[in-house]
Amino acid sequence: GYQLLRYGYKENKPETAKKGENILDFWVHNSLTEWGAPKTWYDAYPPKFLDQPIWLRMIGDGMEGILDGYHFLKKQGVEKKDWLDYCITVGNWLVNSATEEGCWHRAYHYDGSVALESKANTTNVIRFLVQLYLTTKEESYKAAAIKAGEWSFEHVYKNMEYLGGTCDNADVLDKESGIYAFFAFLSLYDLTGEDRWLEATKGAADYIETWTYAWAFPVKPIEK
Repeated sequence: GYQLLRYGYKENKPETAKKGENILDFWVHNSLTEWGAPKTWYDAYPPKFLDQPIWLRMIGDGMEGILDGYHFLKKQGVEKKDWLDYCITVGNWLVNSATEEGCWHRAYHYDGSVALESKANTTNVIRFLVQLYLTTKEESYKAAAIKAGEWSFEHVYKNMEYLGGTCDNADVLDKESGIYAFFAFLSLYDLTGEDRWLEATKGAADYIETWTYAWAFPVKPIEK
């Protein structure tokens, strides 16, 4: 939705921009649970939220898109307070639902109970919390992001446990988890300037490179 919105403005395509705005409006007005987290899996045909867990990875993806959309439209002179309020509601849920260690679980049921116990996806929402702090100046978001980062530094970066970022796969090593850890640690470095976050960012980048770096492998026909 955010990308459609931005593309529509950049390319002077009002209908495209409106489609993007409508997508974000849909999620803002329809996806919140009573306890503050957003439902994350919707099927348009037939239209319904699927009986799937609420994945922390998807929360990270979606919330950043809505907050980016809010800032983008604000620069165009359009205030979408409901979008920001939605982000604040989810941000408050993250603050209030964090474990004593400062973590979140991989997935939750619609009633708020834990669906999957793993905490390795904690990195997935850190950048959103940093962005929400920069938007609102609410210290609880900053504190939650740093505490989650400290846990992730010890357990994700030091142990190289970049796990579970792909929601349709098991809680195993994958490149998405490395990418979200990179996002998390870099946002904390930008926020604080502390070298430990830059160290962890480099570590995540090294891990990601092992998944995405391509090597030339010449293939030649066998001469008869």
